[in-house]
Amino acid sequence: MISPQVFAELDNYLNDINLNTKSLLIKQDITDTELQASNLLAFVDESGEFVSECRKHLKLVFSQKKVDWFIFDDLEEEGIDVLITLLLTLKWLGISSLDNAIIRKVRKNNERGY
Repeated sequence: MISPQVFAELDNYLNDINLNTKSLLIKQDITDTELQASNLLAFVDESGEFVSECRKHLKLVFSQKKVDWFIFDDLEEEGIDVLITLLLTLKWLGISSLDNAIIRKVRKNNERGY
């Protein structure tokens, strides 16, 4: 799904954001607890935007105008925003490598039959 070249670019972007988050935020005297909350809230916010685009795509909204104005690229971009904010949240929580966690979780899911 993600080529090694694009993943390397994403990793560089994540590292840059991770290093510069405090300087990018409006609030300058942010505590570490507030920073972690901000990261989690960004993930939730982006997840909501992604769900909104999914609802438009599936025509599960109340407004025909939203369906008519739906653009698939917006759905993709919101999905990537969810991925980025999730990976940043994991990084800020101290999880730097997902390799073992992914292998462990896939094995567990396979053992469960899905």
